[in-house]
Amino acid sequence: MLLCLIAIDLTAGYAVGKPNAGERPLAGQLTWYFNYGRSIEGKVRAMVGPEGTPPPPMLTTGWVEPPSNQPAQIEEGQDLLIAVYGMSFAAHITKQMQEQDKKIAVRMAGGPGATLSHSYAMYSADRGRHSADVVVLGILASSLPALATISHMTWNFEEPSPHFYPRFSVTDERLARYSPSINTLAQLQTAARDDSRWEDVISEIATHDAYYDPLVFRSWSLDESVMARLARRAWGQRSKRANVERFHIASGFTNELGLLDVTHRIVNSFITEVRNDRKLPVILVINDRGYGDHLHNALAHFSTAEGVLYFSTHEIAPAADMGNFVKDGHFTAVNDQLLGRELLDRLNQRLNRRSLAASADFQSNEKLKFLTRAAETPNAGIANASARARAN
Repeated sequence: MLLCLIAIDLTAGYAVGKPNAGERPLAGQLTWYFNYGRSIEGKVRAMVGPEGTPPPPMLTTGWVEPPSNQPAQIEEGQDLLIAVYGMSFAAHITKQMQEQDKKIAVRMAGGPGATLSHSYAMYSADRGRHSADVVVLGILASSLPALATISHMTWNFEEPSPHFYPRFSVTDERLARYSPSINTLAQLQTAARDDSRWEDVISEIATHDAYYDPLVFRSWSLDESVMARLARRAWGQRSKRANVERFHIASGFTNELGLLDVTHRIVNSFITEVRNDRKLPVILVINDRGYGDHLHNALAHFSTAEGVLYFSTHEIAPAADMGNFVKDGHFTAVNDQLLGRELLDRLNQRLNRRSLAASADFQSNEKLKFLTRAAETPNAGIANASARARAN
């Protein structure tokens, strides 16, 4: 009987298969559903594939290197270049600044859900390679706990992007940097195709990455079992929650493994370096869903720092209001627009710069929010409209 169940389980695993090199369009929904529970190393080595396998997007993104397809200087008709380091939240907000003022150019370098260590490393790699007068460091609340990792894959078990980045610590009151042995896609491909080298990489991750969990990372020949994948997915979600709760509790961020010490030291270093380059440092604090204003509370003392523009999203789009977000956790398009406008206004004021954004068709913040809510939830919008009419 047991052998029969095992045979059925393995047959089902073979039937659902696995995504072809991680390309979502090439795999059905059922295949992707069961692939979520495949081990991290199983997913990564499948994405890498044998020699000559074209790398899918999740394999090529996030590597710490200067961007090759971003502007390094302003073009005719532009008067300001802004360099931005962070994740999609930061990209969306600064993109809106550019949309509202065509005299702005944006140079973006980052990675998916980039943690602070990744963004700072990306800034460092790109420093001196552009003529931006403004440099933005985007910091995301939900990514801050991953400051204790060296790779995106250990804390994004279901859909890992296997790029690596440094891990920082504070030693003798100075910022110390550990750089992993894998720094490029080519190095990852070489390691993933060599069993001995791959074991060395896993050993390195186990030593230097606080999120490493062998039950989630290692395959142990269980990746072909549907039941094992389902069990691993449940365990992987639990493991991530447990890791996050070491660094973030109901009242805010903890200083577990020096999280806040390292955060403050990185931000201080960024500010000092940007100012030494005679540029304006911008600290963009992004409080996303489930984190309230906790990131702002952890960084608030930078809001009064000399020579720094500090902006926290909780002022415009409070994280406690679920209506400020779409299903995937990003801000609504209207909130991106509002946040971009507010940051643009503050930047122009600091630079004594005249903006093109004050166009007649740009509506007030309150009206934009009301119209968006009404469009997304018609009944609530009608009720709110009636209430406002009665109030007026």
